[in-house]
Amino acid sequence: MKFTQNKNCVLFPNFLIIGSAKAGTTSLYYYLNQHPEIYMSPVKEPGFFALEGQPSTAKTRSYQIANLVEYQGLFRGVKEEKAIGEASVKYLFDPHAPHRIKHYIPQAKLIAVLRHPVDKIYSKFLHNIRDRVEPIQDFALAWEAGKQRLQDPNSLRRLQYPRIGFYYAKLQQYFDLFPTRQIRVYLYDDLQENSLEMIQDIFSFLEVDSSFVPD
Repeated sequence: MKFTQNKNCVLFPNFLIIGSAKAGTTSLYYYLNQHPEIYMSPVKEPGFFALEGQPSTAKTRSYQIANLVEYQGLFRGVKEEKAIGEASVKYLFDPHAPHRIKHYIPQAKLIAVLRHPVDKIYSKFLHNIRDRVEPIQDFALAWEAGKQRLQDPNSLRRLQYPRIGFYYAKLQQYFDLFPTRQIRVYLYDDLQENSLEMIQDIFSFLEVDSSFVPD
């Protein structure tokens, strides 16, 4: 498996970690980055396929990328690696990302790690408290407020808790666009309890040496 190029010989990744948030994708990113046959974007969470063409005000983090040329620049360091990837958890829940990925890199392999919805939502709540964007300190009350926030177009999406953690419809967007053989879905529990087995299965999926053991 070689790196993916479009007809103009522009470099793109050939695999993506598409989600989900609070499900160990940062650990997965670092495990994969250790493999000598894998190149990972030096920026985690560039979010290009969710943000393409949007103004800078749409970016919630300074390192996010909405410009194609800037995105391509993430992969200038590719040498002889077989698997070229990046990780952006925005892709699982963004409605535009699946179609943009299909447009630019239709042969890409896609990896999703899912966490139990209740655990994920509570973790997100704590993250919001830490970032001082959640004014409600009680989780049950914040959940109820999240229901109202779903109706408010000005509400931060990260505070709309009922929207978080419902995977079926979001994954179905990808299964509708990509062959099943290009998609792998894992559970966060597997990463926690059988991390080496899961990581080596991903190595096999990416067609790199599956005997490699990351730190």
